[in-house]
Amino acid sequence: MRHSIARQLCALLLLLVVVNTASAASVHRIRFARGAVSATVWGTLYGQHSIRHYILQVRAGQNMKVHVTSTQLTNPQIDVIYPNGEHMDRDMQGTQFNTDSTQAGNYRIDVYEGMKGDPGRGKF
Repeated sequence: MRHSIARQLCALLLLLVVVNTASAASVHRIRFARGAVSATVWGTLYGQHSIRHYILQVRAGQNMKVHVTSTQLTNPQIDVIYPNGEHMDRDMQGTQFNTDSTQAGNYRIDVYEGMKGDPGRGKF
């Protein structure tokens, strides 16, 4: 019985460490120049476990298009998280995202190197 409780406490501690490490990752806010309708950001990934996080504030009814390209990475991917915490449709997950019916609020855009392909380091 004591071993079971000890294992559960260890698992909980490990989960808390993982959550705290993930939340400590830097998040970059995407800002538009005055009057601009697009913005470009650059970043670097350091392998398949590297993720870059971006935040974009969107008003209701705005069109949002996100696209990632790289000449150095073999499989750059994006994941868009809506203001309500839902992820983009997994069937659409890939290098681009487009929506006309946006919810107002902050969208998180995660850029990472997908697992299909050679592990890479490089700029996007």
